[in-house]
Amino acid sequence: MKLTLFSELNILFLFYSFLGYITEVGIASIKNKKDINRGILNGPFCMSYGFLAIILNISFKYTNNNLFLILLSIFFSAVITFITAKLLYKISNRYWWDFSHKKFNYEGVISLDYSIILGIISFFLTKFISPFIIFIFNDFDLNSRVLFLIVCDVFLLFDFILSYISLRKKKTNKKYKDLIAKNVSEVVLDRINKAYPNFKNKAFDKDNLSLYKLFLIFYITGVIGCIIEVFFCRYSMGRWMHRSSLIFEEISLVWGGAFALCTVFLHKHKDSNIFFILIFGTLVGAFFEYLCSCFTEYFLGTVFWSYGKHAFNLNSRINLLFSFYWGIASVIYIKGIYPVLNKGIDFIPEKIGKICVRILFCVFMIDLVISTTNGMRYQARRHGDAPRSFIEEKYDKYFPDEYMKTRFSNTIVRD
Repeated sequence: MKLTLFSELNILFLFYSFLGYITEVGIASIKNKKDINRGILNGPFCMSYGFLAIILNISFKYTNNNLFLILLSIFFSAVITFITAKLLYKISNRYWWDFSHKKFNYEGVISLDYSIILGIISFFLTKFISPFIIFIFNDFDLNSRVLFLIVCDVFLLFDFILSYISLRKKKTNKKYKDLIAKNVSEVVLDRINKAYPNFKNKAFDKDNLSLYKLFLIFYITGVIGCIIEVFFCRYSMGRWMHRSSLIFEEISLVWGGAFALCTVFLHKHKDSNIFFILIFGTLVGAFFEYLCSCFTEYFLGTVFWSYGKHAFNLNSRINLLFSFYWGIASVIYIKGIYPVLNKGIDFIPEKIGKICVRILFCVFMIDLVISTTNGMRYQARRHGDAPRSFIEEKYDKYFPDEYMKTRFSNTIVRD
């Protein structure tokens, strides 16, 4: 059963609120070189991004003019940012960000460059990612979707009420009669004060993640994972086969992405209880594997793996046993491999390392673009579509169906 319009907007609101939170936290943490929990809420949501997503997804249903939609995205980005700043000021008697140092700002709460950047990003997300998110949730049965939305909406509402009351109490300086409410409010306010202070530069912590280090971890674990899969298939299926996600490089995007996520979430907990890492790694690995399966089917029309014959599988995309393997791998990685890998990367001279990573990143991105577009062309050829450009003609010449079947021999093509 397909989603109703209300359910679609609800899911997109939650997804983009979460994505906005992750983006804010990531940028603030990298900028300040320490973990920063952004947003008015305690949970992982920044609701202004969710409301922007609702407005844009409704607007996109009424026109296909891309230039108009880009301008509309920029406009609504500025409007939502302004309204959010004013509402937060009304609630807490303070502005939570300041653009007064930027050119073309208005009242210090919106700026032209920020609105343009956010608007363009919002346009591409709404145009290309929103349909993919709806595709993922249509993959689940009705009861699962309803339960998920109810739980998330109730949690979000409770979190908002708690934060709102805490900020209002601080603004009016009213005292709490209830000791529990006072303690809870102090926790909320303490988190908010830490998220939006005037930060000062501090010494760089070698254990903190940088994009440079994270990309190297992604690439190295992706290559190692690809090699492991090759030998696993040789052992379990009795034949050698390519297990790379890309056309030229031997790298598994699933392995690299999963361990990059594992690093982001667990690198600060490498000394934690093994059981905690096992459970968390199982959940993160299963989630990422499911997401990758949906991505390849939606954008490329192919399925790289199927667990339909395995017990306890979810829509043939993941299964309990292999998800548990992700958890075991996370324990081995965080407890044993990551500390060694982290020290090894730190041992590389910074200037040489960054030059090498930039070159490697450019090669990787070229390979990724060629592999993705070539996969789309492979799917189009199956439907008898003639090449529409010079590039597609070259794809047909250098990457014919025989090559694609050999390179990605374990894929299932969906009609």
